[in-house]
Amino acid sequence: SGSSIMAYAGICRQDNLQPHSDPYFSQRSISEMTAYTGGVAPSPVEVQDVSLSGFDAPGDTLTIGYPGATAEPVTVTFGSTYNAENLKAAIEGLTGKKVTIAKWGYDPYAGIYSDPVVYPAPVGQPDEAGFQVIFAGDPDPYTDDSDRMDMRALIVKTSDGVGARVGETAKGGPANNNGETHRTGNRAPSVTGPAGRTLPLRTPFTLRGSGTDPDGDKLTYLWEQNDVGGVNGTALVDNKKVDGPLFRVFGHYADVSDENARLSPSPGQNQAGYSPSRTFPDMEQILAGNTNAKTGTCPPAPPNNPDTYVVVPLPIVNCYSEFLPIKGYVGNAGSKTPAMHFRLTARDTVAGGGGVSYADLTLRLDPNAGPFLVSSFAKGGSVKAGSKQTITWKVNRTRKLAKNVKILLSTDNGKTWSKVLVNKTANDGRVRVKLPKKVKTTQARIMIRAIDNYFFDVNDSVFRIR
Repeated sequence: SGSSIMAYAGICRQDNLQPHSDPYFSQRSISEMTAYTGGVAPSPVEVQDVSLSGFDAPGDTLTIGYPGATAEPVTVTFGSTYNAENLKAAIEGLTGKKVTIAKWGYDPYAGIYSDPVVYPAPVGQPDEAGFQVIFAGDPDPYTDDSDRMDMRALIVKTSDGVGARVGETAKGGPANNNGETHRTGNRAPSVTGPAGRTLPLRTPFTLRGSGTDPDGDKLTYLWEQNDVGGVNGTALVDNKKVDGPLFRVFGHYADVSDENARLSPSPGQNQAGYSPSRTFPDMEQILAGNTNAKTGTCPPAPPNNPDTYVVVPLPIVNCYSEFLPIKGYVGNAGSKTPAMHFRLTARDTVAGGGGVSYADLTLRLDPNAGPFLVSSFAKGGSVKAGSKQTITWKVNRTRKLAKNVKILLSTDNGKTWSKVLVNKTANDGRVRVKLPKKVKTTQARIMIRAIDNYFFDVNDSVFRIR
């Protein structure tokens, strides 16, 4: 599932990112809605349903005509000539249009939840309830095999004891429900993303953007991955991710109970923040070592049971929900150039007509570089304040992506990184540093961050500075 509105959160069993949706439309939904409401609505295909009652005995007849037709009305008889083939021939002869005959109340989308997916759904056959006339050569609403004209209603007459009614299910011709445009006086913000870069595989990274609002409104920001997966998709708990999004909309799992889901806002729900930056995977997972950076995989999920809902433990869900790209991952399905695509969306949250803007970013992936891994203090330890220490890391062919790196120290287990140990050093896997003299902590961490790129890593465990 996804976690945004319309993303089926909570109903996809092992594929659930979380039980409930976050109260946000995906940036892709926003783009599609904006394009649709701002464009010219396509002309629908004319669809008419002929409803029948008491049409169930041999000899019952139905006569079909069309206003202004030069051809004579055609009569069909229940139990003999009443079938899709004869109805199609009759109506095409009367109207001069291609038609498809389907069962009464036919829905072309009825097969999208079947396994395998069937679209359009099978049209079925006319029966005693009636039939549907689709004025096109096939039942797909998006077909090119139709002139999409507004058709007059068919004329139907029946034998005694039979009732008939013609209803227009979809009106063909130019759409006339385009609504109205109202100006709110609010102006949309502007947003800027970082420049494109090439990243190593299986390595965390941080993206930083910026935004301004011409009306001085405070902005909220949301980073989302924008890669399109293949037709069959990839399971959440699958380690062989080759395309599609790797990161959920929010870095955190929204822990909302069924009871609290009835409240607005729901306690525990995700909310867009005021920072235009985001770290991938979520920093809490990086600090906990709950990523696929070292091995390329997340822990296996419990086997799926089609008869019983198997709960996937939350740490495993989190690992798969913020999955670093591995060798073979390409981003958009079918792409020949491995890359990830992101969008930074800024909202001014003005009631009654808020403004939205976005910036897009492409990050190419080097399939032969990474992971970039800090190896010092892997199991913690204790060192003296003011002492000199050798910091080491595994370069793994990342030198061409960042010639130099910065060494940072956190004294609060990664909550802040305000202390710089080395402002710039070669990305060669080894450097001597001097720890601050007046710092004492049991929650020290080391970060090595690329200069002029976005990737980094943090050592595996807290250590003590005494």
